[in-house]
Amino acid sequence: MKFKRKHPKTEVNDMSTAALPDIVFMLLFFFMVTTVMRTEEPMVLVDRPEANEIVKIEDASSCVTIFVGQKNHLDNNSKIQIGKELVNLIDIGTIVSNHVLSLPENIKSKFTVIIKADKNVQME
Repeated sequence: MKFKRKHPKTEVNDMSTAALPDIVFMLLFFFMVTTVMRTEEPMVLVDRPEANEIVKIEDASSCVTIFVGQKNHLDNNSKIQIGKELVNLIDIGTIVSNHVLSLPENIKSKFTVIIKADKNVQME
C-alpha cells in the first residue's frame, strides 16, 4: 500500500559555501597588512594611572616615548627606557635633543614627548 503526500515536495535551496575560505583568507590578509606592530617593547614595568584626557597622535615618527618604571616587581629603583635601551636621568635631554635634530624641518613643529610612567614611581 502506497501513501500519497498531501503537500508537494518543497525544494530547499542550499547556499554554496565554496567561497567562504577565500573570504576568510582575504580578511586575514587585510588585518595582517593594516595592523601596526609595536616598535618598542617595554623593558620596565609600568602600571599607568587612569587618564583624564586622551589625545590621538597623528604621526608616530615625530614622537619619543619615555617609559619610567621598575625593572621587575622586586626592584624598587626607578628605571628609564627610551627606545630599546635603559638610560640615565642625566642623558634624557641629550637623547631627546638628538632625536629632534634628526627630524625633517616640517615635522619638528609637531614633535611630541610621550611619558608612560608607573603611578608608584616617585618624581625627581
